[in-house]
Amino acid sequence: MWTLKHDLQYAARLLIKAPAFTIVAVATLALGIGANTAIFSVVNAALLNPLPYPDADRLVVVSTMVQRDTLERRAFSLPDYRDLRDRSQAFDGIAAWSADTLTLSASDAPARPIQAEIASAAYFDILGATPVAGRVFTTTEDEERDAHALAVVSHAFWQREMGSRSSALGATMTLNDRPFTIIGVLRPGFRGLDDDTDVWIPMGMLGLSEGPRVFDQRGSRGRDVIGRLKRGVSPEQANADVAAVFHQLEQAYPDSNARYTGAVFGLKAETVGSLRPLLLTMLAAVGFVLLIACVNLANLMLARASTRQRETAIRAALGADRRRLARQFVVEGTLLSVIGAAAGLLLAVWLVDGIVALAPAGLPSYVIPRLDWRVIGFLVAATGATGLLLGLLPAWQGSRADLNEVLKDSARGTSGGAARARTRSALVIAEVALALVLLVGAGLMVRSFLNLQRIDVGFRASQAVTLRVSIPQKFAADQLPRVSAELLSRVAAVPGVRHASIGTDAPFSGGSSATIVVPEGVDPTAPGAGIRIYRHSVTRDFFATLGAGLVSGRDFDTRDVASAQSVAIVSRRFAAKAWPGADPMGKRFTIGRVRGSQPDWIEVVGVAPDVRYRSLTVDAARNPEDPDIYFPLGQRPSRALSVLASTSGLPSALIPALRESVQAFDRDIPTAAESTFSDLIAVRTASFRLSAGVMSFLASSRSCWRRSAFMA
Repeated sequence: MWTLKHDLQYAARLLIKAPAFTIVAVATLALGIGANTAIFSVVNAALLNPLPYPDADRLVVVSTMVQRDTLERRAFSLPDYRDLRDRSQAFDGIAAWSADTLTLSASDAPARPIQAEIASAAYFDILGATPVAGRVFTTTEDEERDAHALAVVSHAFWQREMGSRSSALGATMTLNDRPFTIIGVLRPGFRGLDDDTDVWIPMGMLGLSEGPRVFDQRGSRGRDVIGRLKRGVSPEQANADVAAVFHQLEQAYPDSNARYTGAVFGLKAETVGSLRPLLLTMLAAVGFVLLIACVNLANLMLARASTRQRETAIRAALGADRRRLARQFVVEGTLLSVIGAAAGLLLAVWLVDGIVALAPAGLPSYVIPRLDWRVIGFLVAATGATGLLLGLLPAWQGSRADLNEVLKDSARGTSGGAARARTRSALVIAEVALALVLLVGAGLMVRSFLNLQRIDVGFRASQAVTLRVSIPQKFAADQLPRVSAELLSRVAAVPGVRHASIGTDAPFSGGSSATIVVPEGVDPTAPGAGIRIYRHSVTRDFFATLGAGLVSGRDFDTRDVASAQSVAIVSRRFAAKAWPGADPMGKRFTIGRVRGSQPDWIEVVGVAPDVRYRSLTVDAARNPEDPDIYFPLGQRPSRALSVLASTSGLPSALIPALRESVQAFDRDIPTAAESTFSDLIAVRTASFRLSAGVMSFLASSRSCWRRSAFMA
């Protein structure tokens, strides 16, 4: 211990005597170790820590799968969910749920949207969502249709909206113009599977937002299903069990369940699995950075060791063995790495905040990077490995030198032999090779990001904005076309608006609804006869607002009302798939499969460009998305709508005026999801932007370190 203390004191004096070298070395190690620690803390929080639910390793997501051109993943219908729940033998519990946006109304405040989940009773038990006050739904309350208007609220909602008052239990809140009785408050920190949920209502109240058809129609697939596997049941066994149930359903209900099966997926993979490639790529990148930094500093320390050959030789001549000399160099490298790690820890705290701020959408709220035992262990391991790498090479070179040759060389004023020169050259080659790998990786990341920026989304996004509105229940269904028309006229009259439109959804904002259509003249019973499409109801000027003119035909107008001939504007991709090589104008199709009764034929009056609604990363040539079809909002009205507007000025400045125009029309119409289309697209590219930015920063920093090290 005395000699170790002496070595530490001597190493400290050497570092103090060379301040330029010490500052550069500490800064380099701080950035390398700090970046590694920051990225690892995010990886640890997202990928290594368990989900914040009991028995998280047994939680799975169950999905339906349908065989079309490829095996496609689908949500559940309520009848299929009930059959799986009753027939499956692989689960301790299984629950259905779906996310929704409900309108919270109050007499003393404007209506506003809140995030809700419509869930079956088993949902709370499976996820360990225990109430701190009151209770959750019972199975009876969950099963009876439209009979139990009950609500369970999150702890955050209870604090924010109700002041943590115990009198909130038993009170009522108005959701979608329907009074709901609050029966429970969930434990703090539980935010639901949708991650920002305020309120939960029973599955029996699903008709409040979707209508009564969802309870019985097997084709109405919009529910997510989660389950907890029985102990000892593997995912493979669960998959076989679910597939067996779906085989029974296919035999019993061939019209709705033909070619459908089921599969289970781990909840952890479903929650953060999409982040795994990004996080592991970034961890590998910062690992390369630390390795480059270590090689760079090892070369510098080897050069410094060359100037100390006479000292080393004299100590060896006085009786110091190789082990004693090697330990001195290792202590120096370890002390340097410890100082760098201490500075890197401070840097890591700052870097973590920046990474979380730039994190892509989809990072769950419970992914909170912190210094737990794994991160501390990683920091200690990185520091120790760095210290050994910095100390062992100079120690190996210094302890194996020939004393006579060293003393002769030092007497002649030389500072190293051929072996030392070869070692330093090898280190330079290794550093350049590692840096080249990092630069190539950064270049590929930047190229991917730039390619995403150049993707043709089918419309001009730079000048358009959107916001979501929900028409309250006080307006009857037959009043919806009039309300939508009045709302559109008010939005179009806002100063600065060039074009305005209303639709059931907007590109990259979610909410698209899929269905099957059959072109006229096609045998509906033939395999693959139906074409899966996404449907949208829109008003006139929808494409003009997006800056995407029609390819051919006409736009919707005042003729397209409920009593008139059903019409549609189809995307170019659908036209090519339904009527290859033919003019689609005047062609007809029907929604669903025709069986016996006279179908409602829908006539094509226009062809629209292929607008990307859902993904930027899908290869349109190799794996095209399902096509889109547009219907007049006057013929297919909806309460959930997206308002779109374009302007020649600053798009974000238009949003407050649009919100005010909606509220001026009716204060009970809430607005939500207010955004420019540029921001919506930026969210979709956030992970690529983050990885490209981090990789570019690290790659460019490498050259700066090299110059700084040379100067030192």
